[in-house]
Parts: sequence; structure tokens; C-alpha cells
Amino acid sequence: MRPFVWGQCDCCLAVCDALVAMGLPDPAAAYRGRYHCEETARAVMGGSVEDVAEREGARLGWPEVAPTLSRHGDVGVVQNSLMLRLGSRWVGKSLKGIVVTKHVRRAWRPLA
Repeated sequence: MRPFVWGQCDCCLAVCDALVAMGLPDPAAAYRGRYHCEETARAVMGGSVEDVAEREGARLGWPEVAPTLSRHGDVGVVQNSLMLRLGSRWVGKSLKGIVVTKHVRRAWRPLA
């Protein structure tokens, strides 16, 4: 896996790259290449990761699902990181590397 780089391979773009690889629309298309650090990411995205997930999920028609009812391929937010449900765990990227957790705060079901 590529190292964390703001605007190229960060917590949001890594998950969005996986969604695109699964044949889904790119929820980060409007943000790619427009930021290079945490400060510019917040400015370009207009808020936190959770704000963007909620806004882009609504724009794409992705229903919010209870995290306890999430399934493989769903998208979630924990702390300020976007995560992807893989099997029984949530996986994402952080400045320190790969993050794996059992729980997220909110989740959405990506639809084609």
C-alpha cells in the first residue's frame, strides 16, 4: 500500500480508490488534486471527514445505515477517518499506516 500523502493517498482517497475499483462512482472526484495538507483539505472539503461523507453520500444517493447493520463494502467514519468495511472489520489509512477497527460512528451503503 502506498504511504499516506495528503491529496494523493490519504484516509479519504484510499477508500474512494477502493470504491472506484469496485465499479462505483468516485465520491472524491471534486476534491482530488486540490489539497496538499490537513489545513487545505478541510478548506477544500468544507468541513470534517464526517461532513464530507454525509454530503457526498447524500449527493450520490447512498443511504446511511446503522453501523451494526453494515456489510462488506460499506463506508464508515471513525474519529476523523474514512473507513471501508472488509468482512467483519473496518479498514482505513492514517498518518501512522493502516487502521483496523471493529466499530465506526456512522456508516453508508455505496450504490452504483
